[in-house]
Amino acid sequence: MGTQVENAIIQIHGWLGNTSGYYAIIMALWGLWRYFKKQGVDGEYWGALLLQEGLIILHGLMGVFLYLAGPKWEPPVQLAQPIHILFGAVSALVLPAAYAVTKKKKGRAQLLVYIIFNALLAFIIYRTIRVAGMMIYLT
Repeated sequence: MGTQVENAIIQIHGWLGNTSGYYAIIMALWGLWRYFKKQGVDGEYWGALLLQEGLIILHGLMGVFLYLAGPKWEPPVQLAQPIHILFGAVSALVLPAAYAVTKKKKGRAQLLVYIIFNALLAFIIYRTIRVAGMMIYLT
């Protein structure tokens, strides 16, 4: 692989991380809006949660690829700190954990759990990005 391709993969990994964080914030805010309108989780919100988990998994798969292939590139890619990898793995488990917690809840109580877990997820993703030292701001 050429260095342009390698740099592009690293850049996309960073963008996906930022997008995941922004998406979690948006989902928490949208959940709050729905909560105050006395609505619960509906098909639209479920679909957005599914897209969110897919985005996080795609980001994680790209991170695994960088972890496995990066050291073989010239020059080698510096591997992430172990805490970055741990935070990434935890972020992929947050929404499934929220689903497990809300399995028997319906309506606004279910939505409140997703609001809290999305706020937690946004914080975890922020810390993951900061640990990696790759904060990419919107320009």
